[in-house]
Formats: sequence, C-alpha cells, structure tokens
Amino acid sequence: MPKPRNAETRGLPTRWQHYHGAYYYQVPPGLEHMWDGKKKFRLGKTLPEAYRVWADRIEHQVDIKTVGQLLERYAMEVVPEKAATTQQHNALAIRKLTAVFGKRSIASITPQVVYW
Repeated sequence: MPKPRNAETRGLPTRWQHYHGAYYYQVPPGLEHMWDGKKKFRLGKTLPEAYRVWADRIEHQVDIKTVGQLLERYAMEVVPEKAATTQQHNALAIRKLTAVFGKRSIASITPQVVYW
C-alpha cells in the first residue's frame, strides 16, 4: 500500500509536490526528455501558475485521438533515442500496428480488441 500523502500535497495531481515554496512535478522514469531532461520539474510558485505551466506542457497530448497519431508521436519522440537495430524493429512493429489499429480511437481500444 502506498504511503499516504502529506497534508500540503493532498488534493494535488499525482506526482506533484510542494516544497521550498514552489510546486514541482516528479517526472516518471524514462520521460525526462519531455521535461527538459529533468527528474523534478518546477511548475511555479503559486498553484494557478503551476496549473498554467502544467497545461502548456501537456497541451500537445490533447490533440492525439487515434492510435495512429499516438504511434506517430512515439516514432518521432522515443524511437530516435534507441539503438539502430531497435529502431528498425520498432519501425516494423509501428507499421504493422498502424495497419491494424491506426484509425481506431484510443478510447475504443480494450484488452479484448487487442487479443483478437
């Protein structure tokens, strides 16, 4: 069972922390490249400022509605940082996944759809 949150961080979004008079976001491992290479990103001194910075950072995620768009973003942001052989394997997998699931909305994907 996870450790309960402190009183000052209760009510904040997941991975947010408040210390030293500012709000910070604890970046998940492997996503540092999306947050300027930082493991802990400073969002702002006040809560409204922190929410504004947060919204600006995740704004590009709102536009993704289909699995094809999600795979395209993965191919642009994540695959180039991998080894050459892995890039080739990922490109092949992305082509196959796009052919099958490319036009489906992300919300419509369930484990049963993937299984069949």
